[in-house]
Amino acid sequence: MRLNKFTIGLICIVTGAIGVYALIANNIYPVAFVKGEMISASNFKAHYSAAYRYYDTVLKKYPEQAKNFKSAAEIKPEIRRGTLDVMIENIIITHALKEKVKEGLASMVASRIADNRLETDEIKNAIRALYGINVENFKQMVLEPQAEREILQQKLNEGEKKDLTTWLTEEKKKTPVVVLIPGLAWNGSSIIVK
Repeated sequence: MRLNKFTIGLICIVTGAIGVYALIANNIYPVAFVKGEMISASNFKAHYSAAYRYYDTVLKKYPEQAKNFKSAAEIKPEIRRGTLDVMIENIIITHALKEKVKEGLASMVASRIADNRLETDEIKNAIRALYGINVENFKQMVLEPQAEREILQQKLNEGEKKDLTTWLTEEKKKTPVVVLIPGLAWNGSSIIVK
């Protein structure tokens, strides 16, 4: 009987360790929580990589103007900060829209980003060159959040008569946010670099 308990305990520990390793190896662990919603490391890394690539590509494309800017490597912490801040804003906006638009939000967003030009080779190649991602990821990471911002701005204009920037500043102050990324912190209204 004692051997059976020991064996079962050992199996549980090994299984748990393998599970934790798999989560960490696949970046399926939280880097932040916003209103109880998790931002995973893999999602953050994808957004950060696209933002970093965009900034670096633009600097390389326009070297004359780039002389006035720091390199992407020099401002990595700022790119990380900005990326997480935008991801937090996107979650706040999505939550607000779900409250304001009870039905049909997905179709509203889809209609705003419906564009057959996204499927042309020229656009696909441009997105890959600028951001390092495919069209589907571009829709999810850039176009859908932008469409949601536009829809929310429209709803705010109809109801509260506020602009999105003012509304978002107020909402960020009320939103519970927990940041787990070393070097970044939430100051009560935005992400800061520590």
